[in-house]
Amino acid sequence: MGDDGTAIDVEETTLCCCKPLISLKQAESGVLAFEFKPPADVLSGKSRGTFSKSKVLRHANGSVIRSSGYGLTQVKMSLGQGPTMAKKQAMKRLNGQKLRKQEQALERKLTAYPVKCGLLTSHQPQHDESSSLEPSVLLSPVASIAFDTTSSLIATSHHDYSLNIFKFPFVKYGPPSKQITTEIAVPSDERPARLPTAPTFSLHNHLIAYHNCIYNIGSDLQNMNISNSSAPLLKLPGLATNAQFFYKDKFILFSNNGRLSCNHIHLAQQPIFKLSQKPALSWSFSGTITAIASIDNFVSDIIAVASSDRCIRVLDAESGSIAWCRTDQTGQKAFHSIAFPNPVASNHLSPETFNLLAGASISDGGTISLYDLRTAEEISSLRGHLNRKERCGISFSPCMRYIASGSEAVGGAVLYDLRRPVFVLTKIGTKNAKGQPLLDGTITSVVFNPLYPQVVTGSLAGRLRFFTEKSPP
Repeated sequence: MGDDGTAIDVEETTLCCCKPLISLKQAESGVLAFEFKPPADVLSGKSRGTFSKSKVLRHANGSVIRSSGYGLTQVKMSLGQGPTMAKKQAMKRLNGQKLRKQEQALERKLTAYPVKCGLLTSHQPQHDESSSLEPSVLLSPVASIAFDTTSSLIATSHHDYSLNIFKFPFVKYGPPSKQITTEIAVPSDERPARLPTAPTFSLHNHLIAYHNCIYNIGSDLQNMNISNSSAPLLKLPGLATNAQFFYKDKFILFSNNGRLSCNHIHLAQQPIFKLSQKPALSWSFSGTITAIASIDNFVSDIIAVASSDRCIRVLDAESGSIAWCRTDQTGQKAFHSIAFPNPVASNHLSPETFNLLAGASISDGGTISLYDLRTAEEISSLRGHLNRKERCGISFSPCMRYIASGSEAVGGAVLYDLRRPVFVLTKIGTKNAKGQPLLDGTITSVVFNPLYPQVVTGSLAGRLRFFTEKSPP
């Protein structure tokens, strides 16, 4: 009873005496906190799916502010039960985001390659100083160098049949990130005559082909720690060598003495690699195959093969025939290195510009022969570098202005300007940025960066040197 004698309702009294629904600070901020509780059947695991017990903030006016989803709880799955549809969709969205980030990063790199680039003679010491190539990693002489299509990885093969994979640029990632030691079935007395071949990267599957094996580098490139050995994903049959990807990763080329095989392969997003047991195409020659050249970046049916019988052949993979064959004159040596122009998506040259084939031999102390693919005629012979013993590699620049060659002279590698009426040669690697001589010995491999004007040289001293057209800042 009240003071005035009126009756008081019990429910109203209880309501007046209870704790306020909101505090003073919450009332001033206008934000209320509620907790969502899923139904009992969900908490017991009878319903499939995932539910969030995270808090949802509400303003006093009724608008909702969703949180970041902390406190996410997932329904327990019994043994043998597959992932829920929500989890599958979440993983699909995550993979799509990673793919879009990779495509955006590649688009930022793919700027137009300059057609009129200058001489690549300026040494870049920041890569030499920051890389700190350890003697245990690069002690063996370099045999060949290869870039991947995005210029994010460099692979180097060595005379001890080891393979090193670097993250590029060195100034950012430092020392090499993966080392592979291979066991190649070549007798010790034949190894000086059968040097390891150049490695080749696949386009989209993070694989690398080297000599007679296919290796999986890893899709995320984050777990590339240095290791003494790495098991190959696939080992080619017999005494295979010169393994390389062909026709946009649809085929694999490899040689076995005088036989060239072209086998169909199946690559998937997961580490699945299938090689057809029967070759799709095969050719047999009288001499031992010394070098193979093909194009994997674009659809191309042309394959070039050099053999020990001093012949260079161009094969048509579409028809399986030999397009043409050239035999050098008496006294000439067999080609130990051949190269096609390497078209890249960032240049805008006419397709007619790439109808060239180059072959290097030790004839006359070092000769590079240029052939026209359409007429099979030798259009020029380049002499000016010293190559009497070692296998010095050659390569075309993406702008098709230069062809680079290794050299046994102390002066370093050589650049030939193909746009001059008389091909002018320029030596690179003679001095560093401070004007001091670079005594690296014989330069065995020279390759161009596929994205911007830069050339990389590898030597018998086990060193990599980088040069560009402009002096580093």
